[in-house]
Amino acid sequence: GFNPMNEYHRFVRNDGHHALFQQVTTTYLTNYIRGPKTICRAGTSSSAEFEYLRRIIELCHSSGTRLILYIHPNHAHVLESYRIAGLWPLFEEWKRALVRVTTTHAAAHPVGSPVELWDFSAYSTITNERVPAAHEKGKTMQWYWEAGHYKHEVGDLMLARMLMSGGNGQSGPLDFGIRLNDQNLDSHLTAIRNARQRYADEHANEIATLETLAQAIKTRLAGKKTTR
Repeated sequence: GFNPMNEYHRFVRNDGHHALFQQVTTTYLTNYIRGPKTICRAGTSSSAEFEYLRRIIELCHSSGTRLILYIHPNHAHVLESYRIAGLWPLFEEWKRALVRVTTTHAAAHPVGSPVELWDFSAYSTITNERVPAAHEKGKTMQWYWEAGHYKHEVGDLMLARMLMSGGNGQSGPLDFGIRLNDQNLDSHLTAIRNARQRYADEHANEIATLETLAQAIKTRLAGKKTTR
C-alpha cells in the first residue's frame, strides 16, 4: 500500500534532511560493505529471487494481467554508495539479468504485450537533487525525504512516465526513466556512467564525505572482527 510518510514531516522539521540522509546512508553503506557481492547462487546464473520473478511474470501472462516492473529512483547518494562499496559492476549485471528475464519471456510469448521493465535508477534531474547542508535544517527538499525514500511527487512522475502516452513515457523530465530492453541496455548503462562523471564533477564534496563515511564503517567493521 501507499505510505504517505507523514512522520517524516516531523523528522525534517526537527532534524533536517541532512541528518536523515546521514542516518540512512550510514545504514545502507554498512549493509553494502559487509553484505554479499553476488546476485546468483554460487556456480549458477540464477537465484531464488530471479526464479520468483519468472514465476510472477508467467502468472501475470497466463491471467492476462499487464505487468510493469521498475527499478527505484534512489537518490544519487545511494548510487554513489553502490560504487564506493564496490557494487557498481554487480548493479549493472543485475540490470542485465533483469533484461534477460524479460526479453526471454517476450521471445517465448510473441503474442500479447510483453512485460515492461523501466529503470529510474540513474543520475538524473530528480535523483541528483541537492541535499541541504547541516546548517540548512529548515530547507525542504522537493523530491526526497532521505536517500532511500522519495516523495509521492516522484511516484506521480514515475506513473505518468510509465502509463501515459501509451507507455511511451512522454511525461516528466526526459532524463528520468527509460524502458529497458536488450537493444538499448548497453547505451543506457554507458549514459549512466557518463552522467555519473558529471555528477562527480559537480558534487565532489558530497562524494568525499560519503567516502570518508565508508572508510569509517570499514574501520569499525574490521575492529569488530579482530575483537571476536
